Amino acid sequence: MTARAAQQQPRTGDQTGTGFGEPGTTVPGWSRVWNHLAGGKDAYQADREFAADLERQIPGVARIAQTRLRARRQIVERLAGSARIEQFLVIGVEPPLTMPLRDEVHTIARRINPAARTVYVTGDPVASVHVQALMCIDRSCGCIEAPFGDPVAALSGASKLLDLSRPVGVVMTGALELLDDRDAEAWLHLVSTLPPAGSRLGISHLTGTRDLAVTLAEICGVHQAPPPHLREPSDVDALLRKEPREELRAFTEPFHAVGPVAAAGDGVGGLAVWCGTARIGGGSHDR
Repeated sequence: MTARAAQQQPRTGDQTGTGFGEPGTTVPGWSRVWNHLAGGKDAYQADREFAADLERQIPGVARIAQTRLRARRQIVERLAGSARIEQFLVIGVEPPLTMPLRDEVHTIARRINPAARTVYVTGDPVASVHVQALMCIDRSCGCIEAPFGDPVAALSGASKLLDLSRPVGVVMTGALELLDDRDAEAWLHLVSTLPPAGSRLGISHLTGTRDLAVTLAEICGVHQAPPPHLREPSDVDALLRKEPREELRAFTEPFHAVGPVAAAGDGVGGLAVWCGTARIGGGSHDR
């Protein structure tokens, strides 16, 4: 890790309830909430109450949960297919949605390339237990517990299960939403430079208007949940182009999943999911 990379490392603030840090049972965790909204069963009472309030005040949010899964599938299919990525590092895993497993990252990748290997990174003990018990049933799949704010630890752990001298696909579906611009930029700097050349980044990001962000923040405040940073597609694109070598993050073919989903009742704008892939890796570079 270079001195420059160390300066860029995200702050490791309290991520309680985010699904990346050390979640509590009384605070909603976004990974579990999205899983619940998509039809999953692994959620605490606080998660279920928060999800119900979201559905009451933002109609269509359950469809967005399904949209996020479709976005993830598109990302992995592109990386394993046209990009020919054989190794995947998944940041911010959610509990598996269905049994038998169908649309988890490792199952999607192996449908395209049976030799594909996947490592999941999570700080959520609930997700970790399910991943290890239900998903990591052979040597093609592994799980690491590491805080979201420490990508170096995640890559270090992954190096024990993946060959990081070869290209890797870093999958971040919804991970950047819980970071402000400074921390998101720092994370992207590290994840864009530490993997080897030929690697790829796959990202999905919840987008919405400022009015919707206010509404969502109010709901989160009631439930003591961290509000996600809603960014418009142009803002996400700008965040990904902060580096001088723009080609490392320029999404030459960004694609949007189903959306926006209109919110009814109070005139609040709709939610959408912005997603795409980019070339990353090849060593650090100054900003």
